[in-house]
Amino acid sequence: MLSEPNDIVALPKPKNPNSRWMTLDEHGNLISEARTPDEAIKLAKLKTENFTVLFIPKEGTTYIF
Repeated sequence: MLSEPNDIVALPKPKNPNSRWMTLDEHGNLISEARTPDEAIKLAKLKTENFTVLFIPKEGTTYIF
């Protein structure tokens, strides 16, 4: 089953202190970056209601859409 927009499917438990959470708008532009998902989501909601949350487990991780 596909998730609904803005549904959180799963939240990993990061062990790396350099891990980050990022939110992107529908065009792939960075909206926010934070150390916790709650912070990233709170910042993103100030700008838009439609966004994607990404977990970046370590510095240098690259995602291709």
